[in-house]
Amino acid sequence: MAGLGYVRLPRVVFDSACKGDREDVIVWLDAGGHIDALCTWEETWKGGGCTRSATLIQAAVGMGRLGLTRELLQRGATILVQNSTARQP
Repeated sequence: MAGLGYVRLPRVVFDSACKGDREDVIVWLDAGGHIDALCTWEETWKGGGCTRSATLIQAAVGMGRLGLTRELLQRGATILVQNSTARQP
C-alpha cells in the first residue's frame, strides 16, 4: 500500500466484510482498525499456489455489499489501493 506501509487486516474482519456484517467491521474500525488495512492469505491448489490480498472496501464491493460499501466510503476508504491482482474496487 503505497504511502501507508503495511497495515494488517485480520482475516476474521475481512470475512465479516465479505458477508456484509457491518457491525463486526465497524466495531473493529472504531477500536482503531485502519480503514485501508490489507488482509493477506495463501491460496493453494494442485500444482501451485499464490498469496492474495485485499482491503475491506474490496471485500464489500466484490461481494456486492452496498450498505457496507457506502459506510466504508463515508469513513474514508480509498478506492486507489490495489489488491493482489492489481485490481481496484
